[in-house]
Amino acid sequence: MSYIDTFDNEFVGYFGGIPVYHPLEVVPATPDCPEDFSCGPENLVVGGGSGEHPGIVVKEPGEAVVCFARAWLSEENPFLTPELRAAIQPAIAAWPDGDMQHTWHEALRRKWKHVFEFAGWRVEDYVEFSNRCQSPGFPRPFHPDQDYHLEHWLAASVGEFILFAMPELAQAAIQRLGDLRQYLSGTLYKNILLLPPGYQPWGRREIDQHVTWGVSAWRIQREQNPQTIRDNEKGV
Repeated sequence: MSYIDTFDNEFVGYFGGIPVYHPLEVVPATPDCPEDFSCGPENLVVGGGSGEHPGIVVKEPGEAVVCFARAWLSEENPFLTPELRAAIQPAIAAWPDGDMQHTWHEALRRKWKHVFEFAGWRVEDYVEFSNRCQSPGFPRPFHPDQDYHLEHWLAASVGEFILFAMPELAQAAIQRLGDLRQYLSGTLYKNILLLPPGYQPWGRREIDQHVTWGVSAWRIQREQNPQTIRDNEKGV
């Protein structure tokens, strides 16, 4: 049993073959085991910690969304033509973070340690993860010469997913985007992939001392009301 199996969570998808989870309860840190991270319903977690892949806690989903917006506005975006940039310039100017004097990756260089917790990672874990992220198995792999730092690419990848698939995790950041949001599109990364219906997901939930396995984030409830956080849902 891995660490993620010791508390309630729902399976979200795969990031380069690594499971992504949404915690359904507040979990405190374990001081004597750095791999056993703290997390809660306001976070996403890539990897399950002890007994699975070392965990990455997305501590600030809103900052990840802003990082995606900066990536989308960067000159490296092949979909942002000069004509489109000119058309959306008023929305860029109105965005509180719209001053692009500093590129998005320079801004994230100052922030990424507040965005992620690499819980108990060793140097070899980071090297292996970096190599994995350069795999063509990703729809948009990490390119060191283009993306500058792994954390920049990771934040933009996760932020894109949160913006379009789990916006309830980042409402304040999405409000900051204002009118700019209507122009953003999920065409850069798409690096978190979902299991199709019929496949058994990971995830677990305990109710009245009964544990249910195979809890997925993508049920009818989410399709009908994606803005709803499911802290108090009963059943699967």
